[in-house]
Amino acid sequence: MIRINCTNCKALLTIDEAFAGGVCRCQHCGTIQTVPSHLKNSAATQGAQSKLAESVASKSLYNRKVKGDGSPGSGLDAIAEVIASSGLSGSGLSQRQIQQQREAYELPPKKNLLMPLLIGAGVLILILAGAVVYLAVRSSSAPSAAPSSPSGPSADAQPAQPDTTTPQATDSAPAYQAPTLHPRSSGAPSFMGVPITESSVVFLLDSGSGTHSTFDAMVQALRQSVESLKPTQKFAIVFWKSDIDVSFPAKGLVSATPQNVAAAEKILEDVYASGASDIKPSLKKAIAANPSVIELATGKWVPTDFPKLVLDARKGSSVKINCFCINQSASSVTLKQLADSTKGQFRDVSQDDLKGFGQ
Repeated sequence: MIRINCTNCKALLTIDEAFAGGVCRCQHCGTIQTVPSHLKNSAATQGAQSKLAESVASKSLYNRKVKGDGSPGSGLDAIAEVIASSGLSGSGLSQRQIQQQREAYELPPKKNLLMPLLIGAGVLILILAGAVVYLAVRSSSAPSAAPSSPSGPSADAQPAQPDTTTPQATDSAPAYQAPTLHPRSSGAPSFMGVPITESSVVFLLDSGSGTHSTFDAMVQALRQSVESLKPTQKFAIVFWKSDIDVSFPAKGLVSATPQNVAAAEKILEDVYASGASDIKPSLKKAIAANPSVIELATGKWVPTDFPKLVLDARKGSSVKINCFCINQSASSVTLKQLADSTKGQFRDVSQDDLKGFGQ
């Protein structure tokens, strides 16, 4: 059979070989067609090729046939078999060309993708775990902010407490410093070894230049004595000096409370021994406070008429006077006579003893 396309409608016409070199009519549009004569010589070849095409069409190029060794064959194996069975193996297709065509159509081997997927998944898991740990550490170390109410303080809020701390000193105004409260002495009230059992006492100390070498130690002994007093006892301090009146309190007696003791010790910081001394004004002030006992201490020589001078100022009072002669043996007899006259006690105090009383 001869196959040509219509010159008008382009339809494929199937014509018997007898019409080769003649004419025929198109079965679709009726146009007269000229059938080439050379198509008659190739009719046999076209018939064989048609059979080959039908045989190939009946088999799928991609249906792999199992080989004798159990492995699947390619579609090219089927084509090779068809060509071999059709007798066209010698038509110009060599065995080498057939092998090349077979390799071109064979599918590439599958790669093992499981391992890269596992590695990628592991890396992703590690990244996520690190991020979780970082966020947990950061949230735990961040300081928690106190919740605030936009509508103001709640009903349970406590009122602000006043600041009771000592104000800090500034350049414009120095801060007030309260007197230091020294601890109480653990022993019984006493002065230079003599107990103080009375309810009130006045310390009368010589602060003239004659007591200069022992004055600081005498003040330390006075400090220890004041701190040993009980709060129920009353006291006063009068310094034996003619030109300056230094005393605590300004008049009368005060209870030995921690506050009054601290205020008295503040006065002691500014007292020093100097100048001449006259006992008359200081003794008169000490007796006027009406204490139960007067602790009189001096570190200088006193004249023999000193007892008479004191007793004259004491007229009308029954106050007892304890006398302390500090590192001055020449005055011992005179001061002992004064103490005996008032039913008081006398104590001769050496320099070393004085230092011990102030510790």
